[in-house]
Amino acid sequence: MAIWVARVDPGAVRNTPDVNLLIHRADLHLALKAFESSELLLQGDSQECVFQDTRQGGKRDLLRLSIAVERNRPDELLPNPDVTESVDALDGLRVIEIDALVRMKLVGFRNKDQMHLLDLIDVGLVDNSWLERVPPALAPRLQQLLNDPNG
Repeated sequence: MAIWVARVDPGAVRNTPDVNLLIHRADLHLALKAFESSELLLQGDSQECVFQDTRQGGKRDLLRLSIAVERNRPDELLPNPDVTESVDALDGLRVIEIDALVRMKLVGFRNKDQMHLLDLIDVGLVDNSWLERVPPALAPRLQQLLNDPNG
């Protein structure tokens, strides 16, 4: 999220200590093994795949794994995008393409997701033209934010 906003306005980047990773289910065992050898502790159950950074100790210092092409929760409107919907950002870091990111934020639509979408709207990366770019089931959520960009 921060990388997309920073491309337009570095001062508009909202700092959040959590990190979200999108991986294929086939790679889940490798990710879990890597986290076992680090100071990241699994919180909750392995279905949710949330890890806490014990070096920082804060409950907001989290790493969340999402499985590509699967829903995070059964009630979500659409599954996560595939990891192939990504681009090179900087220093070998790959980030989800902006179209896929917007879809994910509209699917989740938690307060945090809405704030992230409002940031994208604020810097001009998302506008009314996006109503035709997102799946029809998500368009009303985007329209809601476009109608009231100040929350």
